[in-house]
Amino acid sequence: MPAGQRAPAGQHRAAENANAVAQEAARAGAGMVNQSAAYSTGTFVVDQAQAISAARAYLAANHLHCCVAPQGRQAIRVTVRITEPTSVLSIIGIDSMTSVGSATASLVTGVTGPGA
Repeated sequence: MPAGQRAPAGQHRAAENANAVAQEAARAGAGMVNQSAAYSTGTFVVDQAQAISAARAYLAANHLHCCVAPQGRQAIRVTVRITEPTSVLSIIGIDSMTSVGSATASLVTGVTGPGA
């Protein structure tokens, strides 16, 4: 799109939807605590492999195309591609719009951040 031009409202909504779904999938993965470590040591550590599996399962259950990958040792990154039909743009031959969204979830337990 040329500089100074705004994206159509439908395209903006589709991009927001893709980002929201990626965030939900990343959050679904971020809650996967390594149970054996929790029982044996009392420490709560997120299991990255389980987090990736949980994020992929969330996306599969919602029939979405995706990519879930580790990002370092303490995070996962989810990228989602959503194709939605258009209504008005189909008049000029644009039958669908594809948007890509992504999100990263840090795999930490407890409360973190200022004042924690």
